[in-house]
Amino acid sequence: MIGRAAALNLEWLKSSFKLLESALRERNKQLEIQKKEIEFLRNELRRKDDVIKEYENLINEREDMERQEVEILHKEIKTLRMDAMSRVVTIREHKSEIERLESKVEKLMSVMPPPSLPRARAQGVSAEPAAKNLNVNFQKFLKHYGKSDR
Repeated sequence: MIGRAAALNLEWLKSSFKLLESALRERNKQLEIQKKEIEFLRNELRRKDDVIKEYENLINEREDMERQEVEILHKEIKTLRMDAMSRVVTIREHKSEIERLESKVEKLMSVMPPPSLPRARAQGVSAEPAAKNLNVNFQKFLKHYGKSDR
């Protein structure tokens, strides 16, 4: 009886071993699939990291360009302000010079009589009026009256 029980036990152990081997193979297949998925995801992550780095580089370049443009604009604004300030000073100087000259003119005008305006002379007509046809016979148009018709 022990032989039969041992044989049954051995048979049960063999089938259990086969089931375990099959389950292990299935689990290995799943692990292999998961490894491939992990590798795919790692590659995808690397690709996306590269894209992110490219965008970061573009952003940094644009920020540098904008910073340079802002610096240029600040310099231009500073130059324009300096130019405007110098023009304001020049305008003030000219205004004071104009006021000084106007004061001088007023003093001179108070001492001098006002200038008289020259009279315009009348112009006369110096020629006979020109007619279209000077050879017109006026007797044709005018009726002739004799001395006795008065």
